[in-house]
Amino acid sequence: MVLSNAKWIGILNEVSAPEIQKNFNVKGVKSALLTITGYGFFDVKINGKKVTDYMFLPVASDFEPRDLANGSLYYKIDGTGIHPRTYYYEFDVSTLLTDGENVLSVRLGRGWNSLKGYDKTLKTIFAIDVKSDFGDSLIVSDGTEVWTDTEIRY
Repeated sequence: MVLSNAKWIGILNEVSAPEIQKNFNVKGVKSALLTITGYGFFDVKINGKKVTDYMFLPVASDFEPRDLANGSLYYKIDGTGIHPRTYYYEFDVSTLLTDGENVLSVRLGRGWNSLKGYDKTLKTIFAIDVKSDFGDSLIVSDGTEVWTDTEIRY
């Protein structure tokens, strides 16, 4: 999975709705697939254009810590309820990329996790798997992103 190469990046509770930006260069794009999720809600754009019209992503889940000692990243539904998980999304962003510099921006907002008190940090993790005339590349969240505060306060 491409997210295994990415890092969770986030902003502490001091900012209501930060926007995280990643600048990157691509050339000769044939196809590009964005894989993304977040703690709290997120809205994602590439070069100022919305990636999706879906709202309130990701869907509600329980972000409680869980025991991964057995090495399993999969959680079964066993009649006792749905075990915790974080849902991720994949979007074809091929038509949103241009030759040269591009900007991915992720606006984060308080979601179900922060209402329940599970995590006080708004976070996102993403990867863009790019196939181009010049080979394949993977653009990931890696901590080099910059963030800004937005006009949203609540």
